Amino acid sequence: MNEVIELFSAFGATVLIIIAQSTYIYNIFKRKIRPSTLSWIGWFLLMFATLIAIIVESGWEWSMSGFAISTFGCGFIGLSALLLKQYTYRSRDWFYFVLGLGCGLIYQISKDPMLTTIAGILADFIIGIPTIVKVITHPDTERTKAWSFGLTSWTLSTLAALQHDLLYILFPAYLMLFNATMIIFTNRKKPDSNSKNTLYRSHI
Repeated sequence: MNEVIELFSAFGATVLIIIAQSTYIYNIFKRKIRPSTLSWIGWFLLMFATLIAIIVESGWEWSMSGFAISTFGCGFIGLSALLLKQYTYRSRDWFYFVLGLGCGLIYQISKDPMLTTIAGILADFIIGIPTIVKVITHPDTERTKAWSFGLTSWTLSTLAALQHDLLYILFPAYLMLFNATMIIFTNRKKPDSNSKNTLYRSHI
């Protein structure tokens, strides 16, 4: 019975992540949001390296489909924002980009399961700092229903992971909290347009 629940949870999570990323991409094309392009490209590189490592180590499994879809979705989001020039950027974003990929390297080479998991979460979070800072200062640049779909997806993934060890729970639980944080901040009142904080107004 638990296996059936896990299967349906995993399937539902995959469908929802597709909807979430499709919604986000649609909002980029409609110019409703302006992603931090280095965050999305960084997430793509981190996830792609992980995907390749898993395939080399264990081969392809259909259970990896959701992760693979999410990986290429991150890449397409970053690329779409660049091509449409609908993105935000600060020079310091490169610092978080490089630091995050550095943690990602530890994630790839470590043989300790707990260290690997923690390094992966840390790398993901560091790469996402430009997006977090942006949503705090300019919530309108990330105001989309995509985060709600993402939250539901990662909640299902977390529930499915409860059947396994703590290591399987940590990453989806972190992503669940990340999406919840984005929802909280995007629902804040839009800052005063006369504010002296001009962060991110270039490249928009």
